[in-house]
Amino acid sequence: MSHEKGEIPLPSYEESLSGRPPASGQQIIDQLTNVRARHVREIIDGVVYPRVEEQAIYGIANTTIALIPSDAVAEKPISEFDFGDAKGDGNLELVGFPSDDVVQQVRLKGPLNKTQFWRQPGVVEEFRRTLQGKLATAPFAPVPQHNGPTSPGPASIPEAPTGSKGRGFLRKRQESSARTPSSQDVERAAEAAAAEHPASGLHARVALEEICFRTVSDFGLYETISRPAVVVRIVAGL
Repeated sequence: MSHEKGEIPLPSYEESLSGRPPASGQQIIDQLTNVRARHVREIIDGVVYPRVEEQAIYGIANTTIALIPSDAVAEKPISEFDFGDAKGDGNLELVGFPSDDVVQQVRLKGPLNKTQFWRQPGVVEEFRRTLQGKLATAPFAPVPQHNGPTSPGPASIPEAPTGSKGRGFLRKRQESSARTPSSQDVERAAEAAAAEHPASGLHARVALEEICFRTVSDFGLYETISRPAVVVRIVAGL
């Protein structure tokens, strides 16, 4: 299309996109925070929590899950010439865990589940805090039983003695009450304690560990490899 002299042509779609102002640093940080929180919640709700709930249904108190990043172990196409475990269900034989510790393997998929994501500072700790908060509201969690009375009776308040001694006693009571922490401070301390030791009795431990797998090579030989994995341990304090 020809343009008259002095007429400025309209920019193309690609040029209009490239002309947008770049996102600010705070916008990038907000996006990173939202994506990380949403992805952690999806893994907990869709992968970890259902397995913990299933263990509780069968009366098993502890649950150990190994979340294997998507790029930790390459999946090989299975052919009729493969040997041994290569024809299995895709799970690899774990080495190094106690014999009585049943570890559930979950091979994560997608670009968000690469090792680089899980190695970032704070990701594993955020995963643990979010999982602990989820477990704190678990409907199948044991409720602590108290042997003592549910609510103490009203405490009797001694009568203040008369005279100068009585005034000194009241003054001491007022000074003591002034030094007593406010109810807001007590509530904050209780919330912090509940986050670390929830009333449900379910405690989560999450760590990025190097775990060993035993695999079968294309020639039918056993090989031991070491790869990073997010190991989740749920312990029910009954």
